[in-house]
Amino acid sequence: MMKWLKSIVATVLVLIGLELFLGLMNLIFPWDAMVQRACVRRQEFLTNKEFDLRGQYYRDSDLFWLLKPNWQIGGKIVNSKGFRGPEFDIQKPERTIRIICLGNSCTFGWVDRYKDTYPALLWSQLAQSYPSKKIEVINCGIEGYSTYQILKMWDKSISSLRPDFVTIYTGHNDLIYSPFKEDKEIKISRWQCNISNLLYTSRIITVSSAIKNQIIKLINRNKDFTSPYYSDRGILRRVSITDYEMNLSALTEKIIAAKAVPILVTSPIQPRYPFCPFPRPIVRVEDRKQIVHWLTAETVSRFWEDRLNQSGNYQSELDRALVKLKTDPSWPISYFKAAVCYSALGDSDNANKYFFLADSLDTLRRDFEAYNQIMRKITLKYQAPLVDLANIMNKGDTTILYSGDGYHPNEAGNIRIAEELFKVVYVLIKFDSTLTQ
Repeated sequence: MMKWLKSIVATVLVLIGLELFLGLMNLIFPWDAMVQRACVRRQEFLTNKEFDLRGQYYRDSDLFWLLKPNWQIGGKIVNSKGFRGPEFDIQKPERTIRIICLGNSCTFGWVDRYKDTYPALLWSQLAQSYPSKKIEVINCGIEGYSTYQILKMWDKSISSLRPDFVTIYTGHNDLIYSPFKEDKEIKISRWQCNISNLLYTSRIITVSSAIKNQIIKLINRNKDFTSPYYSDRGILRRVSITDYEMNLSALTEKIIAAKAVPILVTSPIQPRYPFCPFPRPIVRVEDRKQIVHWLTAETVSRFWEDRLNQSGNYQSELDRALVKLKTDPSWPISYFKAAVCYSALGDSDNANKYFFLADSLDTLRRDFEAYNQIMRKITLKYQAPLVDLANIMNKGDTTILYSGDGYHPNEAGNIRIAEELFKVVYVLIKFDSTLTQ
């Protein structure tokens, strides 16, 4: 009995020592940040890595994932409430105008400094314009969120914040493909989430999982994830366009019922820039059966991720693009790169030809515009304010407004978004006699 007890105590002490060692190691070297990137994505969330990034997110049975409170990576700081930005009180202070910004990574911000996100910029502009008023802008954007999750989050936590205005900037994650289930069909048990969240507070578990995941990635390298193709269902989206309209309508109604003003925001994409989020489905016939091959960023070359003119030689990049489009003639990216190279080399005829071909193959962009049109339809139905960024940010020189993927706004893009929201919110505050004087 004593020998058995000593073995248990020794094991516990070793584990505690290892846990302390890994914690100390992280102070010297950013081990946690490196380890948390080593994940194997759940099949339901091939595009969205957030579900398995245990360093930054908790798993949640209702919302799939939530930001962990009180963490920081670079300039990205999450407060104690689990949102990016400064601390705030759940109970709205008296005589305060509270603005909530709902959305996905475009709202959370693909910029290093919080002050460069559009919620922070909007707050700054409003504070300068109304120095005598107490104004608060809270960034409730969470990376990877669809309208299904945002609607659930409103019921679970956001409505209790008693906002006066709520901006809704969403759409990208709703549109992307899903191999097996739509968001509304995914069921994750609460006890599984709780156990997983508890286990992954340990660095030993996290490191062990990272090693396992790297082995799995090595074994599956260059292998496509596949699923059957069902002709009656087609290829699913995370949120169908019908459910997108239902979710937005329900969210708008709930905001109005809470005596707040919903402000809907269409999602822009850089003109001519192909909208090609992963996973990308390719339907093939194998053994007389239709099979869907899901191409993720890990299973294809970095052809799209490589920046244009990275080599400093447009001719060599053109040659590479022309070879690529022969092997995958349905992918608009190769045509787009060829067009840009032809333009840089002074061949405007071929540039226009390949821009046209890229646009004709970019079916996701047209589908996305249909989702934006739903947003416009909702604003008419409920007489809600609209900030039509899809039109506003596609005028003039748009290349300076987007990050490398063509739809996340960069610092300049966030400034433009804040300016457009400010125009609407400024007027609403000025002429609403029910708000604080």
